[in-house]
Amino acid sequence: MNKTELNADVVQWLNQKTKSSSDRVVLLDGFTFMLSKLKLQGSVRLTHGDFFHQRFWKSVDRTLNYNLLRKKKLPISLYEFYYKVSVSEELIYLENGLAKITTKGIDFLEKPYEEQLDFLLSKIW
Repeated sequence: MNKTELNADVVQWLNQKTKSSSDRVVLLDGFTFMLSKLKLQGSVRLTHGDFFHQRFWKSVDRTLNYNLLRKKKLPISLYEFYYKVSVSEELIYLENGLAKITTKGIDFLEKPYEEQLDFLLSKIW
């Protein structure tokens, strides 16, 4: 099982965000939204460093009301974590400057909420 580094700033932000949310886990909601958006779009353009284009992250950030992005800055650690997990666990694949969801990624989206949460938390602890 691969572990992915998660910076302390992300944990602090999640803690603050969770206090104001319901019984949903903010970490998982963002991750599944990212995969669902990729599934809906079919593909997302990558930057030269093989990372989702800034417009994709801005859309995610705005829709989920995370307010993590500032003008002309790269996505913060949370989005890097989402990206690294999705690539390392083969939920998405990168090809010819594009990212696309895999069958494994689609299967993940169809799993029960608790299984999705267990999976994502296992990448941290």
